[in-house]
Amino acid sequence: MLTGSGRACEIATWDFGGMGPYKSGTTYVDPQGETTWLSADYDESRYGYKRDPGWKLGECIWAQHGVWDPSTDTLLKKDYFKKNPRTGQELSYEEFTNSYFMDYYRKQRDAIRAYHKDSILFCQPPVLEIPPSIKGTKDDDPLMVYAPHYYDGVTLMTKKWNRHWNVDVFGILRGRYWTPALAIKIGETAIRNCFKDQLAAIKKEGEDYMGNHPCVLTEFGIPYDMDDKYAYKTGDYSSQSGAMDANHFAVEGSAMAGYTLWLYMCEASHQNSQNLISTNDLQNKHSLGDQWNGEDLSIFSLDDLPLPLDANLSSPNDSSTSLVDHTAGPNTKKQNSDESTVNPGNLKATLKTPSILSKQTNSPPELTTSPGYRAAEAYIRPSPIATVGRVLNYGFDLRKCTFILRIHAGQATSEDTPTEVFLTEFHFPKDKSDVEVSAGKWTISTDDADGGLIQRLRWWHAEGENSIKVTGVISKQNVNTGEEDDEGYYKNMLGFAKSCTLM
Repeated sequence: MLTGSGRACEIATWDFGGMGPYKSGTTYVDPQGETTWLSADYDESRYGYKRDPGWKLGECIWAQHGVWDPSTDTLLKKDYFKKNPRTGQELSYEEFTNSYFMDYYRKQRDAIRAYHKDSILFCQPPVLEIPPSIKGTKDDDPLMVYAPHYYDGVTLMTKKWNRHWNVDVFGILRGRYWTPALAIKIGETAIRNCFKDQLAAIKKEGEDYMGNHPCVLTEFGIPYDMDDKYAYKTGDYSSQSGAMDANHFAVEGSAMAGYTLWLYMCEASHQNSQNLISTNDLQNKHSLGDQWNGEDLSIFSLDDLPLPLDANLSSPNDSSTSLVDHTAGPNTKKQNSDESTVNPGNLKATLKTPSILSKQTNSPPELTTSPGYRAAEAYIRPSPIATVGRVLNYGFDLRKCTFILRIHAGQATSEDTPTEVFLTEFHFPKDKSDVEVSAGKWTISTDDADGGLIQRLRWWHAEGENSIKVTGVISKQNVNTGEEDDEGYYKNMLGFAKSCTLM
């Protein structure tokens, strides 16, 4: 609050070590009088609202609530944020989610539904907290998706992919261990399974507290500037690939309905009061990262090579484009002319995006210098698109370059409705892939999908339990990320013990 009001302060600094965060010292922060709050003479008439007379411009809102005294810089109510100001009740994390968070969510939901009554709302409660208790209530909306976030905190904070040990953070938070030391997982196999178990538990909590809703992991990712940016100097992204593959292994194994990778990337130029900021100044580079919060999680960077068309190639030649098909034209289909409300017609037209698949074309030369995709072999993965029946399990083994899907079909597929799989051309070129099925027939084709190309595997099968296995091209990158080289429990424990210090 003090620095937000322009005061200079000495502030504690923290670092992250092998046993968690620790205080590393202090630093002097001087905003030099620059304040977060609008000045008292700021003209806010442009916004068209009427300010409450009790909320004064030019003053800290928390000072106006009596939390601290600006005349003496003294804290007056140290437990202000601990209690609900309307009821005086102390707030636990769970109570906060069921009151403040749900109040906020309902306002957003009602505002959106006023214009798009059939919209599907993604509800993302506070990270790693217990979801809101809305199962069986009017908030248990059939058009709602449970949208949690998850990060491997050890890798994120240390910026290292540690194949030897990690921690079941979710299990600690839920009190599943007598001591946090028991939550340590030893060896890469145990670590990968730990990630999977955490995501499965998060998904189960959503069902228990919110009801039966699709669970989409709406944010996860890895730091690319690991090991003091070693990969940027050598081109060796094996650590990043291993970490990314472990996260995807967890997503697939926990039966999430879908996922989205975190990507912070400014792409457009903008004008400020002095000059024009170029696009390149706003995009990811090795020296700058994402240019937000010290992070470097973007899956592509201007300083990396474009993705090759084939897993065994180093980069595309001059006659190839990057992942994005820049030649796709605007939507020529008839659009719904009524733009006053959101409907399936104008929504699809607005959200249409090109395919991520590479496409050979006589493209302009500048397309060959498009952003490079980093450790792409780990996140460009096959997945079911539409299945006839219930998915029992599926997964992609990056090291062996194999995709396996098991389903239970209540009826046999018809000629017009086979089970469909997105089969990544990067790992599974059509003429270099082997397909094994428990029964039925299959085809692989490259189709035009909304202006882009997508490789699909179509599978016609009988009712009952069925399985399919596709083996693609094993590349050098795949081999460097596998778990078969896991040193085993004993060697990992021995190495872990040697690194410990008696306190």
